[in-house]
Amino acid sequence: MAYGLKHLGIFKQEDGQVLSKMIVYITLPATIVNGVNGTKLTTLFLILAGIGLASNGIMILFAYFYGLKEKERNFRGLLLFTTGGYNIGNFAIPFVMAFFPSSIPYLGMFDMGNSFMVAGGTSAITDRLLASKEDAPSFLDIIKKLSKSPTFMIYIVMFTLPIIGIRIADDWMAPFKLLASANSFLSMFMIGLYMKINLHREGMRNVRKLLFGRYAMATVLAILIYLFLPLSHMIKSVLVLIMFAPISNLTVIQATEFGADEGVSGLASSLSIILSLVIMSAVVILVL
Repeated sequence: MAYGLKHLGIFKQEDGQVLSKMIVYITLPATIVNGVNGTKLTTLFLILAGIGLASNGIMILFAYFYGLKEKERNFRGLLLFTTGGYNIGNFAIPFVMAFFPSSIPYLGMFDMGNSFMVAGGTSAITDRLLASKEDAPSFLDIIKKLSKSPTFMIYIVMFTLPIIGIRIADDWMAPFKLLASANSFLSMFMIGLYMKINLHREGMRNVRKLLFGRYAMATVLAILIYLFLPLSHMIKSVLVLIMFAPISNLTVIQATEFGADEGVSGLASSLSIILSLVIMSAVVILVL
């Protein structure tokens, strides 16, 4: 819809920048509060959150070496941002729940680790890996950057509350639920505004390389999880499906802020939704 409205002249690609700020500062924090409020920290929670962190880290490390021969720094940054990071809330949860209705706690646990990365961790790592020796951010610079990420700080607060025994009352959750309900629509609309079908040859080549690398490494991780993790069949099945989830909307925003081509990142994100739908459906039918 957004792509069509843009071509009708009702919206411009630059309007996506306004939407991205609304998402980062308003609807996504509200979504986090709504989804995390009252979460109890258990051993399984920490394990799955750790897997969320580790899988992101492995994907980012792979993307770094995968893009070593690329001369353009902005595209290398795009590879790091969009190879790691999983779209859990807007895609994986509704898809996986259709086959495993009781899986949402496990999805949420994984997403805690995943979200720490997409909320600021990936951005900090990308700055560190792609900066020159003179400009490489220090550990203090990374902490400062993370502290300026509203989503990252919201997670810190929401993880701290259950530790000290505080849960936000249901009466106070109404505005958060209202704002959270708009997050999926705004995220998809923003990607539609950024999407370009008529990219130049180099842009299309970059989209192909990005998506091939992401899904090839996702396949490797999915196989390792399914064969070697000592968890129940259902939890492993959920994790396998998550590995093929689309690119996170938040990493698309961060990639464009980094300087990556908006058309490439928008098209790659949109195509990843279609690819993930096909691959995840095939995995359910043929494997799980």
